[in-house]
Amino acid sequence: MRTKNLVLILLIISLLLSGALIWLIHKRQREARREAGMVKLQSARKIEQLNEDLTTKERELTSKTIFINQKNQMLEKLIAELEVLKKSEVSPGTIHHLQVQLRQELSPNAWKEFELQFNEVHPASKEDYSKNSLI
Repeated sequence: MRTKNLVLILLIISLLLSGALIWLIHKRQREARREAGMVKLQSARKIEQLNEDLTTKERELTSKTIFINQKNQMLEKLIAELEVLKKSEVSPGTIHHLQVQLRQELSPNAWKEFELQFNEVHPASKEDYSKNSLI
């Protein structure tokens, strides 16, 4: 009888320990799923923010490119008109001086600014460009 009681007590203790172990495993799995969901949500938010930043930089780059192009077209037109004026009564020295100043305004730094902004938007393109320029 004693042996039966001892076996029964050991069986009950084993069942209780098994139940506690199963409960702990389930609790850890639930916490792991919750943490994974939080990491996934944070990653999605980070990706969304990076995409918004990229879109903003692309808009800025496009806007700056259009502005530089329009400015350069206008300056080229003015230089051509001054070339016509150079042949008229205005002193050629004055016209030449104006042309030199306009040529200096053809955005010498604009392309550097454009390149910097372009490389911010497309960092891998800079590496590709560097590799291609070495070939």
